Amino acid sequence: YDEFMRANVWEVDLGDGPAQHSYAETIAAWLADDAFRTDAVVRRERLERLRGEMMAHGVVSPELVAALQGRIVEEFGRDTVMVRVRSSSNAEDGPTFNGAGLYDSTSACAADSGPDADPERSACDPSSEPRPLERGLAKVWSSLWSFGAFEERDYYRVDHAAIAMGATISLRYEDELANGVALTGDPVDPRSGRYTVDAQAGEVDVVSATPGVTAELSYLTLAGGEVTAIERAVASSLVPSGQLVITDDQLRELGGLMAELAAAYPFDFELEDGTRPILDLEFKIRSDGQLVIKQIRPFTPSPYSPDTACLD
Repeated sequence: YDEFMRANVWEVDLGDGPAQHSYAETIAAWLADDAFRTDAVVRRERLERLRGEMMAHGVVSPELVAALQGRIVEEFGRDTVMVRVRSSSNAEDGPTFNGAGLYDSTSACAADSGPDADPERSACDPSSEPRPLERGLAKVWSSLWSFGAFEERDYYRVDHAAIAMGATISLRYEDELANGVALTGDPVDPRSGRYTVDAQAGEVDVVSATPGVTAELSYLTLAGGEVTAIERAVASSLVPSGQLVITDDQLRELGGLMAELAAAYPFDFELEDGTRPILDLEFKIRSDGQLVIKQIRPFTPSPYSPDTACLD
């Protein structure tokens, strides 16, 4: 990302007339520009123009693309398997700034990169347009400078000059039986000690749910790293009455794995009371029934409990 920002140049007026400047120089100049910092209309126009430039003309290091192609083959067996390029910045998942959903993730195909790639269709999915790795990286990197992401960071006083974007590469799964979000705690009542699992059938999103669509909500009680009790609190609105999105056995497997992760995950901060944050996990149940953890991030639960007295 740093090389991409410093090596790519475009023509832009930073105050002394149109000239060639790198993406990094552009951002630095805008951050010091009163018009950019005080006028949201100016900010939106400039950031959208820069982001469009990054995705249309930004050149990703060929050496990086080649190395990534090799690693995909090493990890996943072939270069014709579709992967997800997931955003992973240092401007999210902190104790005071979550940033979930601010940045873009996208699909990519290693075989679509290079001079021999088909210009019409993807080698990983013939029904899709080509999805070269460099396109995926540029999209994820540039999403750091979307208008919405900038405004959210600004509200929380995140230092824009100190941020950067990484990318995590994982398999893209198809036809999953279920997906969901799980927390190694109860974000509403932290004192309960229960794990929380929201799950939905198929690929229907839990995080950005469609209005009127309810996910299955379960609470897990654990002891010694094992699930000892399951409370089914809310049923999914997408399955027939009495049917479950994920079974008790799958919840026990998930709960046990979450306990292992909670014990091993390295945190670089503590909460105000000296305790560790909880973990926020995204998971899938694949078409073959296998549980897969997509990603993990620290989560700061509410410091308040639902029975906290309100004082006039």
